[in-house]
Amino acid sequence: MKHIQFTILLFFLIPSIAFTQIQDAQVNSFPIPTLSTSFIRMPSRGASQELDAVYYNPAGVTSLRDGFHLKVENLYQNVYQNQNVRGYKQLQSQPQDYTLNVAQPIFPLFYITYKKNRLAASFFVTPALTGGGASAVANLPFGEYPIADLTALSSDFIRLFVDKKHGTNYSDIRYDYDFDFTGLSYSPTFQLNLAYKINDYISVAAGARLVYSITTAKGGLSNLEFVNESLGIRLPPGDYIRNLVTEIPVGDPEIGNLLADVVDAFPLEPDIDARQTDISFAPIIGVNFNWHNRWYIGLKYEHKSSAKLITTVKDGKDGGGAYVNGKESAADIPGVFAGGVTFKPNKRLTLAIGHRLVFYKRTDLGGREQYFISNYKEFDMAFEYRVMPRLKISAGGTYRTIRAEPDFYNSVDYLLPALTFGTGFRTDISQRIGVEVGFLYSQYLKIKFSQQEEIFGGLIGVVTGEDVYQDLAPLLEPFDRKVEYEMTGRAIIASVGVNFWMGSIEENRKGRANRIAEVKAERQENRERRATRRIGERREDRRNDMLEDRKKDAEEYLKNKEIEINDNTVD
Repeated sequence: MKHIQFTILLFFLIPSIAFTQIQDAQVNSFPIPTLSTSFIRMPSRGASQELDAVYYNPAGVTSLRDGFHLKVENLYQNVYQNQNVRGYKQLQSQPQDYTLNVAQPIFPLFYITYKKNRLAASFFVTPALTGGGASAVANLPFGEYPIADLTALSSDFIRLFVDKKHGTNYSDIRYDYDFDFTGLSYSPTFQLNLAYKINDYISVAAGARLVYSITTAKGGLSNLEFVNESLGIRLPPGDYIRNLVTEIPVGDPEIGNLLADVVDAFPLEPDIDARQTDISFAPIIGVNFNWHNRWYIGLKYEHKSSAKLITTVKDGKDGGGAYVNGKESAADIPGVFAGGVTFKPNKRLTLAIGHRLVFYKRTDLGGREQYFISNYKEFDMAFEYRVMPRLKISAGGTYRTIRAEPDFYNSVDYLLPALTFGTGFRTDISQRIGVEVGFLYSQYLKIKFSQQEEIFGGLIGVVTGEDVYQDLAPLLEPFDRKVEYEMTGRAIIASVGVNFWMGSIEENRKGRANRIAEVKAERQENRERRATRRIGERREDRRNDMLEDRKKDAEEYLKNKEIEINDNTVD
């Protein structure tokens, strides 16, 4: 009876470790600081009057020239994030660093606008909105915590029931494993705006954005082994316990083997192959103020997008229960209020400042929104200077901040404050084509916090009385797992963009007529030039002939004069 209840206890203890790791799991939408090469080289675009205003200041596109405008860009981005964990006593090294890398060499962006007179229609396409668009390969804490818990628990049991009774050191074990986890987060986005210029000072805009959110998670733990270096043993956890049963009689061998089977069944090495998707929609409104083409003010409000990520688990690979097939997880895209001011003191210099406020506290994030202390805020400033008629240089920076309680953060989903610096240039190859190049560095500021949760609380009543080994009592006491975190990171982004202005239909027609007239005029000019050249050539020929005749006459005169002088000498 004693051994049966002991086995029941293990069935209750082990799952309690696993399912405290990641409930209602989601893949992190890694923050991306920019959606435009113009922002990368001049990171303050809230009052933009250029083509990227399609996203940053929708009403500002009325300042563009009439006609078709196209902007094609590609961003290269590399994001590195680090989690330093300490205070978690079961980890076999303290502190422990966990890193996450996001790399994306191809990240295309497209802006399209057609403007005629006072009306402008614009369209924007991107593979990811405010985060994601890249695969993330990481060694994350949630992968190691259950292994550390099981190893510590197994070591305690082995020490109490084997080493203490037989004078051995089988409890001197550490763990070894491989962890391979890849997350992908992207959200193909389509935005359509209409802008109208009320007068020379005010323009308004309204639009809508469609976002198809997709996150995937794939991978897991593999090759988990208990390692006892002093005894030269390296075996999977279940086989390690079976080896004890074989080497040393430990109570009932059937119970020992059953315990080994329980350890084998414990989802420490779960395969993960999950996908979460949803479609969301958000209205957008904006207004632009233009004061004598020197002062510009842009304001924009993006409504909240309600989203429910629906989880699809492939082939039952749910990460040991972390993902539930068919479950809906709230993942709204928060509303945003953004504004900017641009000032042009002269024809060469442009100064800009801006602010963004993201309403996370009003967003349904499955209950996590309650842990926000303040909303996300971003402040930016930048300048641009025309050094030559067709060359502009620019630079600027941003500071973003967000405050949240420790319970908001987890291993795969968190936001960090950051300082960002960007610089670059734009050169206009012609009146119709311009090229932009930008470089941006973002440093995530370090945050520190601790989290605490009860691991075995409430399980004391599972086994009671004389049926329990007295030595087991300390292991049944609930204890808290307190973990201290330090999180930081950085992002490096490089971008190239090409701007095309293809003119209006009327201008293109006039342009074709003008080009035809220019061709005709050039042909006529060439004919006249050739005729003039021929006339000149004929005149030159006649002049040369006349000079040649004069030369011959002179030579003949000199010859006759020489003969006459000779004759007089003879006489």
